[in-house]
Amino acid sequence: MLVSSKDMVFSSKNVRKLVKRCIPNELIPVDWKCDQSDIRSNLESLLECSRGQLGMFESVTALFQALANFLTVPGCATMLQFDGIYATLPLIHTSIKGVEYIYKMDVLELISLAVPCPFEGWQAELVRLAVKSRLKGFEADWKSRIDSHCEMIKVDLAKLKTFAVNLHECAKALFKNTELCMPNLPDFSNVESTDGSYEMLKSFDEKYPIAKNKKFYTQMFSWVVTVFVGCNGGEFYVC
Repeated sequence: MLVSSKDMVFSSKNVRKLVKRCIPNELIPVDWKCDQSDIRSNLESLLECSRGQLGMFESVTALFQALANFLTVPGCATMLQFDGIYATLPLIHTSIKGVEYIYKMDVLELISLAVPCPFEGWQAELVRLAVKSRLKGFEADWKSRIDSHCEMIKVDLAKLKTFAVNLHECAKALFKNTELCMPNLPDFSNVESTDGSYEMLKSFDEKYPIAKNKKFYTQMFSWVVTVFVGCNGGEFYVC
């Protein structure tokens, strides 16, 4: 896979994460700053600081290509945990018959990329965490229903696209709905959740009280349910 460094936008923090994952720590110069504005400049700096220790890479282009290829490794998106808006796109594999497959470990990441977030600021942060928590529950559910040891499953990209389009329409309607109801919530101080969702809500409630932000929390719960129901009915994957 050939990728141009101009096609990728990384923060310097993300570049360092990627390099540390791909190159042995003892080969990374201690004086490498990784503080340039683009990935190529940071990699040029890395080779200069290495003083020949990274001679296995003939050029900056060769080093970049090795790093870019690593991004296609199954599960890479989850493993690296990049900050900011960057997200690795799970690789879709096409069989000789033209059937598209994806590794099971990349399913959650692919679905996440199709889910928009119609909120901003701290609200968006909480919504993304809540959606991620529910998607993990969805992942556990569909994996339990797959009676197969294969590592790859078929993916229906057309259905996934329809799912994304429908969610965008739901997002537009979300803020116009004046009849949303707040679900009954437990006393966070007395309950625990297996997925950490109650603990997460408790931490946000302490900083952004539900009582003072009832409208947002009501919209958030409605949105999370919408996403989860859409996932359950999407039938994007078949083993």
